[in-house]
Amino acid sequence: MRVAGIDIGTNTVRLIIADVKNEKIDRIIFQNRKITRLGENFINTKYLSKEAIIRTVLALQQFKEIMDTFFVNKYYAVATSAVREAENGDEFLSLCEEINLKVDVIDGEKEAKLTLLGVTSGLSIDSDNFLIFDIGGGSTEFIYKDGDNLIFKSAPMGVVKFADKFDFKSKVSDNLLEKTKEEILTYLDSLNFIKEAKQLIATAGTPTTLAAIHLKLENYDYKKVHGLTLEKSNIENILKKLCSMDATERKNIPGLEPGREDLIIPGTLIMLQIMDIAKAEKLTVSDFGVREGVALYAATLY
Repeated sequence: MRVAGIDIGTNTVRLIIADVKNEKIDRIIFQNRKITRLGENFINTKYLSKEAIIRTVLALQQFKEIMDTFFVNKYYAVATSAVREAENGDEFLSLCEEINLKVDVIDGEKEAKLTLLGVTSGLSIDSDNFLIFDIGGGSTEFIYKDGDNLIFKSAPMGVVKFADKFDFKSKVSDNLLEKTKEEILTYLDSLNFIKEAKQLIATAGTPTTLAAIHLKLENYDYKKVHGLTLEKSNIENILKKLCSMDATERKNIPGLEPGREDLIIPGTLIMLQIMDIAKAEKLTVSDFGVREGVALYAATLY
């Protein structure tokens, strides 16, 4: 069965078209993502800007045309943090209806469950105790498993929210790093399961971008990124390099996706804080995540 999954995030809209067989992704036909920053300046206004809405709907219209080209049987499209928190989320959803795209606004727990579905469909996890985390633009989802115990949590912190609050486009001072770390910890301190995790798996744009930078990829290749082990020392070295540059200089770094020049700083800090709490010296990067989970969920729809 040919399905499509669309993940409408605070920063990025992502599409995957795949053939699903026996509840697994058998073959990826097409995938794409566009940074539209739907949640830009949201932290200050609680509204989605008209410009951000238009950028995002135009990207979704292109995705819809691509889906028609590949003769998709079923699709499922979800909107996450930005739309569920915005005062004018309905305005965005109305425009989606105008292009004949039905969008489901999901809560943080369902987002975490779809992330688990996506990650485990593409990654073999040996440990019976692990933590998957998805650093998004407006929220960060956590899935902790210890034997039969499974916990889903969503924290309302994300890279776009931090980038709207602090200036990461300039060279980053030690003072700003410490201020950001302190704020990140206010969200993480209550998540006691983090320190119990034996294996860490990170998904979404921050870890995949860090993996691409580590590999010096001129062109992103998910097959090289997916399943890669990143050492904490490697991540710290990349962060140090990024902080010594401004956003314009960072554009020349191989592997850094255009549009992430400022977002990569808070995302990396979130990753490192989680690793510190878990006392982890390494983590596994998963290119598969909520988007793939959304596609697999589409296959179950009538």
